[in-house]
Amino acid sequence: MSQMLIPNTVTEACQMLSSGNRVACAGATNLYVDREKGKYLDRDIVSLHRLKELSGIREEKDGWHIGSLTTFDLIEDVFRGQGSMDALVGGPQIRNRGTIGGNILSASPAADTVPVLMALDAVLVLVSETGQRMVSINGFMKGPGRTAIHQGEILTEIV
Repeated sequence: MSQMLIPNTVTEACQMLSSGNRVACAGATNLYVDREKGKYLDRDIVSLHRLKELSGIREEKDGWHIGSLTTFDLIEDVFRGQGSMDALVGGPQIRNRGTIGGNILSASPAADTVPVLMALDAVLVLVSETGQRMVSINGFMKGPGRTAIHQGEILTEIV
């Protein structure tokens, strides 16, 4: 039986994810389907929903910074009318709850945002207890269901 762990800070979340058989979860739009297929049944879930600092969009000199917990609904609000990828992501329920970080980390061949982010050569900001690293999404995606995230790391933003 798995447990639900709820950190209050990014540091606490990294600590929780660095030990044990645990997986991070944000919008949880894939969780039910994945668990029905036997995935994550033996893992503790670290819910990131309290980490509000990981949600939001801001423009800086080096480009747009999108927090990993930003929902597709918010992306649609910010980029409406600019030909963005938001209208291509799921239905209203998924856009309201699903996060861009979860879409990337699922590494699903059907992940709606990944091709656009790869074409833009987006950079992912990953944080762990030992620091931060920045990785091109093109080098981060390793194949269906596989990424270059390390144990104890959290995707905090996409640039």
